[in-house]
Amino acid sequence: MAEELKVPEVWIGSRRYATKKARQEAVQAILGRYGLGQVVDQEDDDLLLRDLLDMHPDAAEKVGPGVDRFRVIATPRGHHKGPEAILVDGSKVAFSYQKCLDAPTHRQRVLAAMRTEIQPQVNTYGDARRCGPRTGARGALSCARCNALSHPVERTEWTPPSPGALRGGLHTRGMGPR
Repeated sequence: MAEELKVPEVWIGSRRYATKKARQEAVQAILGRYGLGQVVDQEDDDLLLRDLLDMHPDAAEKVGPGVDRFRVIATPRGHHKGPEAILVDGSKVAFSYQKCLDAPTHRQRVLAAMRTEIQPQVNTYGDARRCGPRTGARGALSCARCNALSHPVERTEWTPPSPGALRGGLHTRGMGPR
């Protein structure tokens, strides 16, 4: 029996779409129904935009005290329509629906966190490679590149993972493609 290719489902809130393109077209249809400056007054459209805004990487900062309503505005470049949230305190916050739809996956967020965690070690290694130690005429350690006696390089100890931890890589932990 041939293995069936399963296409991942995409969502906005509780709404399921067959493809990313269908999801994007749903948002574009809402923006197309309203003129520039017009308030989004249909309940289904308002609810979809609320769910969409919740998907924004900076949703907590964008929503602030809460969303009162939405309206359609010209994007900063002026060539397209985009949503704007009008908050309960009267302030207005434009947001990119593309950023909402292209939010990083769980895997991408985990990898970014891992990169951030090891950045000091990467910097230390790079500094050591650029300016390796050598012994000077008096026996003191100095930099082979710039001849300085020392650099303010933070030294960190690195312990390699056990061979068992490396078996299978990211795929066994549900972080890679299956």
